[in-house]
Amino acid sequence: MKGLPLEKVWFTNSRGERLTAVFQQPECTPGATLIMTHGFRGSKEGGGRAVLLGKELVKRGYGVFRFDFSGVGESEGDFSEITLARQVDDLLAAVNWVLNFGTGPRIPLVGLGRSFGGSTLLAATANESRIAGVCLWSTPFDLPQTFRRILGEYFTRLELGETRVELCDEKGVFSLKPTFVHGLYHFKVEQVLSRLSPRPILIIHGENDEVVDVQQAKQAYALASQPKSIHIIPKGDHQFLQTWEQVWHLLFEWLDQYYPVPDK
Repeated sequence: MKGLPLEKVWFTNSRGERLTAVFQQPECTPGATLIMTHGFRGSKEGGGRAVLLGKELVKRGYGVFRFDFSGVGESEGDFSEITLARQVDDLLAAVNWVLNFGTGPRIPLVGLGRSFGGSTLLAATANESRIAGVCLWSTPFDLPQTFRRILGEYFTRLELGETRVELCDEKGVFSLKPTFVHGLYHFKVEQVLSRLSPRPILIIHGENDEVVDVQQAKQAYALASQPKSIHIIPKGDHQFLQTWEQVWHLLFEWLDQYYPVPDK
């Protein structure tokens, strides 16, 4: 099955920032459109793997919408202004574009979120009935615990009100403000999970995730209502570097079950 040419698109969030995305469609009627949300400090390319996954999904009869959150990649914005609420706003703007200008409201819109992008997806879906289901990879459900672990002393400094901290990772220097840390406490996993049913949720998490404790995934699964599925990947790390094929297969099986391609 072939896909239509990849299309680069732009849309704006409620703050007037222009965000960049790529939109791919199969030649057949898609079983669903997947809107992909990248992790903290990530991008729509996902180091190249999200691009490959998008191509494979299109071959299997699914539309794909990958975008950069504000302040990263090709999108406008200041990364230091990041909060969970701002990311949710970006995602809802993406949802509006897909449903108004992409595949339209008749094709199910399914979220595929990785890491902090998964948390954003879950928070958005709780109040957005147009998202028909969610698949969460390596997703933190206890955000303060996770980012305290990631940021260390910087988390405490922000929590206590330091106006800005400067950090550095493999992508370069970046800044964060107290609003980022304070906003994490507004994410109440019990509340967001309770609003998903009867929409399906798939949780995939690495047994050896070094960033997000696997117990978070297990606890979230226990709180979620049916229909729900969870897969703990043996020896899987946060990025599924050696186990990505298994993760992809689980995603494809889930999509075939809940959002089958009509022309297959």
